[in-house]
Amino acid sequence: MTAAMVNLEVCVHEYQDTHSSEVLDDIVTQVDSLVLRVVHHMLRSYQGIVDVDFEDLYQMGIIAVIHAISSLPDDFDGNEIRMRVVAYVKAAIKSQFSDTRRQLACKCGIMRVGSTSDDSMHLQVEVRELFNLLIEEHVMSREDFYFLYHRFVDEMPIRELAEKYGKPSTVIYTWEQRLLQKLRQDVRVRSFFDAHL
Repeated sequence: MTAAMVNLEVCVHEYQDTHSSEVLDDIVTQVDSLVLRVVHHMLRSYQGIVDVDFEDLYQMGIIAVIHAISSLPDDFDGNEIRMRVVAYVKAAIKSQFSDTRRQLACKCGIMRVGSTSDDSMHLQVEVRELFNLLIEEHVMSREDFYFLYHRFVDEMPIRELAEKYGKPSTVIYTWEQRLLQKLRQDVRVRSFFDAHL
């Protein structure tokens, strides 16, 4: 075990005993590069899919570090600290991305409305008409629509979509960006957003 890991382990034990903010700052400093690597990796994976500020994600990562070290068992070691930090940071950011993608899906009218009220049924009809119009006018194909449904409603990661469609991940990523750009640029879609947000 490296000296850095031993020092991290000592600091975490001290923090669990004292809950000192100074010790916490020391821990954050020691795992900062790890948190940054995870945030950068996650941003690359979801680039262009959601609009999330890097600083916001980094702050979420730091909060996740606190949860990670607070949940460690008594017999932890330096490696377990780092693995748990990575797992907690990834989980926090994935949760944020899922919420943001879900909001985008609702805004785009891709996600079905769960309620069966008259208003929601009317909205579902409008959504269907809007997307049928986009398909008829060749703004997007029916395959494009199902692709977006799998991506944002079923929340399939790019890797799984690549396997499903038999295409490289880069092609799937480009496909997604192209469709989202079309939706953002289409005046009718933007009007629909304005009317239902």
